[in-house]
Amino acid sequence: MNRFCLRRSTLIGIVMIVFLLVLSSTKVWRNGLFWRNKIDSIRMLMSLSGSRREQNHKQIKNQEHLDQFQFPNHPCNEAVENVVLIKTHKTGSTTLAHIVNRFGYSRKLLFLLPKDVRYGRSFIWELGSTQGARDFLLPSLRYNMFTLHTTYNRKAMDTLMVPDAKYITSVRDPVEQFESAFVYYKFFLALPERFQEANIQTAAKIEEWLRLSQFYTARYERIVKNGDVKTPNSELYCHNSQMRDLGLDMKNQEVKETVLKHISTLEQQFNFFVITEYFDESLIVLMREFCWNMEDILYIPENQRPDQIRTTSLPEHLRQAIREWNSADQLLYEQVNRTLWRKIADYGDGFQSDLEMFRQNLKMVLKNCVKEKQDKLDFSRVKYVMKKNSPEYCKLMTVTKNQLMEKIRKRQELTESVA
Repeated sequence: MNRFCLRRSTLIGIVMIVFLLVLSSTKVWRNGLFWRNKIDSIRMLMSLSGSRREQNHKQIKNQEHLDQFQFPNHPCNEAVENVVLIKTHKTGSTTLAHIVNRFGYSRKLLFLLPKDVRYGRSFIWELGSTQGARDFLLPSLRYNMFTLHTTYNRKAMDTLMVPDAKYITSVRDPVEQFESAFVYYKFFLALPERFQEANIQTAAKIEEWLRLSQFYTARYERIVKNGDVKTPNSELYCHNSQMRDLGLDMKNQEVKETVLKHISTLEQQFNFFVITEYFDESLIVLMREFCWNMEDILYIPENQRPDQIRTTSLPEHLRQAIREWNSADQLLYEQVNRTLWRKIADYGDGFQSDLEMFRQNLKMVLKNCVKEKQDKLDFSRVKYVMKKNSPEYCKLMTVTKNQLMEKIRKRQELTESVA
């Protein structure tokens, strides 16, 4: 009898729970358009993301080919999958973006991408100034990844990215960054005709530019506006361009107190700064902090200049003049450089062995994946040609930045059309 009463009470309890669930579900679906939309969004995200937890700490496809690599064993809890990379110009940011893009693509993460690609597929000019949700692929969602050029605007980013996104960027020695920009964007076109001759060294051109920097900057702006330079808005990169990319109001670029305050804000808001001169060292620390695997940070360099057009060296007096012209960038570089080496010290005794292991793995990637290096685009970039029948992991490493971004874009365009 007691057993019968127990079964009956259990059955009644189950029936009551089912009734309440049905009633609650009916109320939500009848009155809760908000929640229906949210559920649809979650389903869409799940279709993009797959089983993310199962993918954490897994090595990329064709594991048998990765067995020849050595990887450190750093136990950690959960990989960072929400990353905002603010690309800075001529700092190696394309190689860094390729690493992050490959990470996000292989895990089917959701990228913030513009529908309008008039300026190319790697730019969003002034994020937050005019865009609405309709301007992005898969609108009205929060995004996992951002890896494009834009002027840093944290308020706008916070409305678009998932709340726990980690912010990173790359910073380069202002001397090396300015020399690279000077050649790539052809600042020398603003100089007198005698400096256009092929036998004039880059150092002489830069020295003349800095002699009348304000004058030549204004002249270069007119050249860009007349369409004589292919890269739009390249006049923005003549002066303290790294700090411009990172949101400093250029009216204050010569006010040291304001610059230092902005740098302090950046250090509070960014989780990591990759230093171009210590790119591998930076990636090792980033790997540890983001709980990534070493295969996640393997890379083949992007947008490198061929050796034959690299400037061999600049005299010290000219290097100092470049630092003074880009004083805001110099202050930023000095601060984040100190931060990186503090983090390396905190890494512990295993840092050097992990760094050496990483560099050996990079050599293995080039050996296994690359058939040859080719100079292209009037000797302004190096292209790596993939070997035939190379391991699976080589495919995403050897595609160009545009090819990988096109894969990401096509997948989200397809998802948007289905949704």
